Amino acid sequence: MAGANSKYNKEMSLIIWILLLSTMASSGTFEDLDREQRYLAENYSAVVRILPSDSDFKTAIKDGDRDQVNTTINAIKVFFSAYDGFNLRKIDAVYEQVILRARAEALREEQISGQLSQSTRKELKKLEDYVRRYNDLKIHFGTNRDTERLDVGHDVLHIYGSFANAIRRKLGDQPTRAYGPGKLVAFVDKPRDLLRVSRDLTRLLYNSYVEANSGQPDRAPIPEALAATQRKLVALRNIQIKWEGLENIGSVEHDGKTLNMFLINHANSFFDSSAQQAFPVKGMSSIGNVDIFFPKFLARQMVKSDHMITVGHGDTTQKTIDLVRRKQLNRFFLAAEGITGTGLYEMRPVMPLFSFGLYDSIDRGLEVKLYPVAFPDNFRLLNDWRDPIEGAKLVRGVVLPPITTQLCLALRELTGTQHAISLLLRWNWFSTLSHSEREVLSMPYPTEILRRLEEMIWGTQWNPALNPSSI
Repeated sequence: MAGANSKYNKEMSLIIWILLLSTMASSGTFEDLDREQRYLAENYSAVVRILPSDSDFKTAIKDGDRDQVNTTINAIKVFFSAYDGFNLRKIDAVYEQVILRARAEALREEQISGQLSQSTRKELKKLEDYVRRYNDLKIHFGTNRDTERLDVGHDVLHIYGSFANAIRRKLGDQPTRAYGPGKLVAFVDKPRDLLRVSRDLTRLLYNSYVEANSGQPDRAPIPEALAATQRKLVALRNIQIKWEGLENIGSVEHDGKTLNMFLINHANSFFDSSAQQAFPVKGMSSIGNVDIFFPKFLARQMVKSDHMITVGHGDTTQKTIDLVRRKQLNRFFLAAEGITGTGLYEMRPVMPLFSFGLYDSIDRGLEVKLYPVAFPDNFRLLNDWRDPIEGAKLVRGVVLPPITTQLCLALRELTGTQHAISLLLRWNWFSTLSHSEREVLSMPYPTEILRRLEEMIWGTQWNPALNPSSI
């Protein structure tokens, strides 16, 4: 056994050094980034081959094998450092090309029309300002303030689309698509579609004011109304939803002490919520920041409700404990990454606030079952729900085996940190990511991402060497 452990540690040390070297990579072209992504995927496969399986690792935690647990967690941590570094470089490269093409297209408009229109000039300045803001906010990556970077990064590509539309209008062309949030309400642009979901939205308002406090077991009127609205939107867009791993869900019956948390990687607002509305478990509610998605008047009502946990308003842990002990609700979705990303297919670190809240709940007496829930096919360019350039609208959710209270406590004791549980959760999500000739780790290659982006925004690809900018 000692010889086997020694071999394991040597192999893992080698992989860790390789990954550490990859975090220092300096990519020049998109082809360099493609090669770096292949290299990253190869190292991921090597780590998976050497690491114990999920069940074996959980056994090592239960057995108190401190050496193996810490070596494994350290390897996972180093892999994520390499993965996150790659994605930050990828986003930087895409934004650099976005600015280059925007300036080139503005120059083209000026050459055709004799001057740059005020709308184009305004949108170009706004785009440049947002890219600068994104670069300033990168220091918050992986912290609880990373939502600020994500907010701005998400807006960069929508502004890019609005900039393209401004140029089209100036040159007499019809804008090809809408960008940004729904024009009327969330995910709704057209009056006809608003009419089709108006009954469900009315129900949402009614439930928020009249049924804000249901007091009933397994009833969450506000999330139920949101789910009904989303089901209508799913039907309108002909989206197919598939759930896997449902056999991993154990008993979720009330015992007055167990909190069942279904922890999703938040790949895409629209597609993730589409999957959630089809989740075949009754009595589901959610834990999240309602201030991000809803107008203030509605968010205030949600905060007052007795069937939603609204982060950032009072003692959310105690509110959860009270619901569980009253046997009112014990099943919640939680996006442990926070809000959705910049729309370039990356999976992000788990928010540090998650592990703090988890152990705070356990230390106050709750039992927990943590179900990692992955959405490996939900990543979409530009987070665009209207007409994804990627093609088929298949939404797939995967439920993975649960992590128990005992495992959480043992992992904290063996590693000396609360963050290890977040690494394990994220590693579980990664086990579902797809690989093909076109993508690895559910990410298209950077050259393919750029091609899709240019096709979505302009309908054509662009070679900056053939159309340089002087603006």
